[in-house]
Amino acid sequence: MRRIVAGCMIVAIGFAVTATVTAGSQIPLKVTVKPQTGGPRTHFVVRFQAPARTGVIGIIDRRYRVEASGKGTGCAEARSTDVHPTRKGQRVSVTLSGPWCAAFYHGKVIETDGPYCRSGQPCPEFATQVRTIARFTFKVAKPSDTTPPSFAGLDRAVQCFPGPQTPGEQRPVSLSWNAATDNASPSSRITYDIYMASSAGGENFSQPNWMTQGATSFTTPNLPAARFFVVRARDGAGNEDHNTIERPAGNPCL
Repeated sequence: MRRIVAGCMIVAIGFAVTATVTAGSQIPLKVTVKPQTGGPRTHFVVRFQAPARTGVIGIIDRRYRVEASGKGTGCAEARSTDVHPTRKGQRVSVTLSGPWCAAFYHGKVIETDGPYCRSGQPCPEFATQVRTIARFTFKVAKPSDTTPPSFAGLDRAVQCFPGPQTPGEQRPVSLSWNAATDNASPSSRITYDIYMASSAGGENFSQPNWMTQGATSFTTPNLPAARFFVVRARDGAGNEDHNTIERPAGNPCL
């Protein structure tokens, strides 16, 4: 009797997986990459609309991953980034960061369906399924311009908490700076990479938290108090200045 029950459970699990996979892969997936051509330090932004909900769905753990690889003269490069859990139809934005080799890169969006193992419970008995649901390309060229912008860094960070601050309260932070100058890129093509940390000096400069182009200010989403910021300027060839001028979010509204 136990064998029969176990067999039925496996069949039921297999049926659930097949139904979920089919529903998740029927929606056409359009992917955009900006810019299409960049330099060794360009941040390529991959955007698409999630065709299905990801995360834990019953006995399934569904995930998306974005990866790209290329081979140039004397070098090969690959990047891979996992996508946070999404809702069906949610617009997803993933940044692939260098440094890159000069090459033509082929990328893809991968969907995986694996068993979700609950703590203290036996894992569902089915194999993880991996599917490529979209492809994209971009090019990394050898830069003719290797000079980073001249930039004085972040000038001001303001977060207004009027009156006594309540536990868990969050507010946006207004960041401002003076425009950078560059030997080749006009001000409208200079991108500002914004890095945030929860402690002084804790910024991760391999991945900006936000980016804005041709602007001298930026307003973050709501954030807790006591956050620190560094802003760096990057020109059209992907050259980024390396200033470490850090500003804490000040509260002038007390």
